[in-house]
Amino acid sequence: KIPFAMRVAKATFIDYLAGAMHTVVEAAISPFEKTVTCGGLTSPIDFKGDAGILSTIFIDPGGTDDGIILENAIIENMLLTIDFNERGQLRNMQASGNWVGNKMQFEQTLSGTPMVKPLAGYFNDTDTWGASTFTINCLQT
Repeated sequence: KIPFAMRVAKATFIDYLAGAMHTVVEAAISPFEKTVTCGGLTSPIDFKGDAGILSTIFIDPGGTDDGIILENAIIENMLLTIDFNERGQLRNMQASGNWVGNKMQFEQTLSGTPMVKPLAGYFNDTDTWGASTFTINCLQT
């Protein structure tokens, strides 16, 4: 299990939604809008049969043999929060939760180029709410 807490950037939020909801359909033409629906509402997600979306999560603190890899991960829980009365970065949508997977590898030497953290493009980044479409209906009763 790897916990996370972050400001929600529009460019990377889809990775977290896919990890939590497991069904993503992308439009065929630019801007390649994505529709995310909640998997598992009518029956359990068949991960063994290649349904759902699994991710590999890397933590690279920068030292040799210090990396951590979590394989076959999904989001166990995610809390989204917007405080419209805050100022600065605290005004942006915040997310926290846990990635869980079935294999954790410690003391890994990681290579490659990590994803660059966005410097702009956060939800609720200005005085006007900026999501063009943001509908979530994943409630089970």
